[in-house]
Amino acid sequence: MERVVFKYNMTLYYQSTVIYFIAMLGYVLLRAQFVGLNFETYYDDPISYLFLIVIGYSLLSTLFNLVRRKRIEFFEDSFAIDTRFNKKVFNQIDIKSIVIRREHKFHFQGAFRTVKIRTHKRIYPFYIRPFDYEDENQLLAEFKRLREKLQTRGNEVREEHV
Repeated sequence: MERVVFKYNMTLYYQSTVIYFIAMLGYVLLRAQFVGLNFETYYDDPISYLFLIVIGYSLLSTLFNLVRRKRIEFFEDSFAIDTRFNKKVFNQIDIKSIVIRREHKFHFQGAFRTVKIRTHKRIYPFYIRPFDYEDENQLLAEFKRLREKLQTRGNEVREEHV
């Protein structure tokens, strides 16, 4: 089996940056309608500083996640969480349990679903949200395939409601 790669979904970061920028432009245009296009009025305005801080934070988080380049790779009997800076490989032997949490019908479709993975090497489990990656349904199918392999070994496998 060849490796299957799921990249981190950056759409939310792009959309939020654009929306904040459009909101700031709307504020500037609305303020220009009433006060006029005078630079000194924007220089003393705390709301414009707030917009600049929010847009700066959004740009920095977008750039950070672009540089980080997070992804999940699945192999025949293991998976890896890979970033530009480090790679953690989890073999089937190292995994204690995989719990896929389902959500209630009133939640957004798949947005709050999590996969909880316990390993023999870590004290605390780690969580993966499939919604954060491209092709979330295929990612969930890969975790279910890995969970079925664990189930044949007799490990703890269950599905929970959130």
